Amino acid sequence: MNKYQINIKKLALMQLPTFMRKPAITGIAYAAVSSLGYCYTQFHHFRLDCLQQLTKNGQVCYLQAILNDLFDSNDRRITITDSVQLAEQPVIWRDTNRNDPIPLRENNPGKLIYRQSMSGAYAYDFTVRIPSDLRFEIDEKRLRAVVNMYKLTSKRFNINYV
Repeated sequence: MNKYQINIKKLALMQLPTFMRKPAITGIAYAAVSSLGYCYTQFHHFRLDCLQQLTKNGQVCYLQAILNDLFDSNDRRITITDSVQLAEQPVIWRDTNRNDPIPLRENNPGKLIYRQSMSGAYAYDFTVRIPSDLRFEIDEKRLRAVVNMYKLTSKRFNINYV
């Protein structure tokens, strides 16, 4: 038996002397410990939630399983994909409106460079893809909270309805 499994009603009954274990008195004892039973139930659910959070981490397979368990348990259609890298953007000269790369030296053909907004970095590190028929059934704030709880702090994500 687990040390966190407590039968509150049985505990209240066992604390009564044997000559007082009549239906009326046991009913009063059950009523007296009912709020304790409610507190125990809240604690038990909190403990199970904490244990579930500790067994999962930020891996894609775990995060995808958690999202499918919470939001699409029957069909399990929620997926997580990597985001797409931006295409190279050549520098456009302002005065001539040409689309040429900037040369490094006289005899070098040149290289493509990026503006600050086109730095080649991903806008998002991963994308959560949700079927479009679940769009109005899912609480997006709760979805973001769940993903934020399990993802790494440095990762950014986007939600796409497909």
